[in-house]
Amino acid sequence: MLTDADEYDHPIKLAPISHNDHCCILLEGKQFHRSNYTKVRRRLVTPERKNSLLSDLASESWENVLNTESIHDKVTNL
Repeated sequence: MLTDADEYDHPIKLAPISHNDHCCILLEGKQFHRSNYTKVRRRLVTPERKNSLLSDLASESWENVLNTESIHDKVTNL
């Protein structure tokens, strides 16, 4: 989870999961009230819309993004 919420200031690292380097993190924070929620609108992802997006991405020139060294310039070119 990525967040900029300042309610989670003391994460607690729990035991490792299985035999790898992944661990659960417990986040305890303020109780959220209804006014703290942001309504998120989702778009319906159909095969046609996905193919249209892929077609649009394939038709774009990515040369400026690929040839730029700085990540900030890459984002600007994107």
